[in-house]
Amino acid sequence: MSINKKLNLEMDNVVYDYKLFDTLKAIKSNNSQRKAAKELGISHTVLNRRIIKAEELLSEPLVTVSNKGSTLTSFALNLLEKYELYEQRLDDDDFLVMAGGFISCEF
Repeated sequence: MSINKKLNLEMDNVVYDYKLFDTLKAIKSNNSQRKAAKELGISHTVLNRRIIKAEELLSEPLVTVSNKGSTLTSFALNLLEKYELYEQRLDDDDFLVMAGGFISCEF
């Protein structure tokens, strides 16, 4: 059985959908917003809106655009690195423990 895990991330009471992080990964690997949009199967406009909305919520730029293409800012790279660490934890099935109640509080 194949299980597809998607991770959303909450920062400062705002939930950022896994689609934002998929977008950042695609831009990082392609150095192009148009190629990233094509890879993700979405329009360039949708991808651009996704980035702009996140930049407004985070009050930080995520992508730098030049005549050579698009690159992630250091802030976006740091954010993506943290996301990928959490994502890796989901892939480590042997160590995944879900708990609630008293056990999660170490009582």
